[in-house]
Amino acid sequence: MARGDVETVSKNGQWVNRVEGEAELSQGYASKEEAVEEGARLAAETGARHTVRDAPATGVVTDEQESDEGESSGDDVIDVEDLP
Repeated sequence: MARGDVETVSKNGQWVNRVEGEAELSQGYASKEEAVEEGARLAAETGARHTVRDAPATGVVTDEQESDEGESSGDDVIDVEDLP
């Protein structure tokens, strides 16, 4: 990566925009969508390259499932160790 390039990555469950050589411009975000949007904006603003690196699969289900009534239910979470 060249100085000023923006890289969007997942770090411990938080999405982060890292700016090569300019740590003061790096920021964290609660969602991937927000981080990607802001990373693209920052890269366009500075004329830099923007790269998005997907988070590695951990095998842990993190999204809550919705029941038919539209309410969140934790009953559908399956531990991958319990799978055949």
